[in-house]
Amino acid sequence: MTVYAIDSCPALLDSQSKFRFTNLDIVSTLWSNELEDALADIPACDLNCAFGLMHHIPGKEAREAFLDTMLNKTQINGYILVSFWQFEHDKRLSHKARQTTQLALERYPGLKLDESDWLLGWQNEPAVLRYCHSFSNAEIDELIEHVNDRVHLVERFNADGPNDDLNCYLVLQRF
Repeated sequence: MTVYAIDSCPALLDSQSKFRFTNLDIVSTLWSNELEDALADIPACDLNCAFGLMHHIPGKEAREAFLDTMLNKTQINGYILVSFWQFEHDKRLSHKARQTTQLALERYPGLKLDESDWLLGWQNEPAVLRYCHSFSNAEIDELIEHVNDRVHLVERFNADGPNDDLNCYLVLQRF
């Protein structure tokens, strides 16, 4: 069995890993419409997972394009597993996101964010900001609808955090 890993941080894999690693900034290739080309050497797989990624992809169209690519890289009857961070469900995280975003907007007044787009710090580094989108159930429903003609929704559940509601997970099967 061959396992493929795609990320822009090779340090995530240790030297003992038996993955075929592709060093790729997925978001940048989505913006330039080059993701499919960048993944041309990777065959369709039985299982594709994207955990902790969707909330870093800005814009509905880019998120739809990423799901389309996941489906194109999944064999018929294969599975796609995706998580959607819903950090606005947590008062502490929501408050932190609002504070950090306000400071960022003061620093970068031309910054444009969509609804539920936020900037969060990274590991207590005040100068390091990361884009994060907090998904509503309606947005997740829309993404499911976008791929509904090509997948069967096997499972949808929430987990993580003190109330088991910080992430929504989807298990999709391609047909």
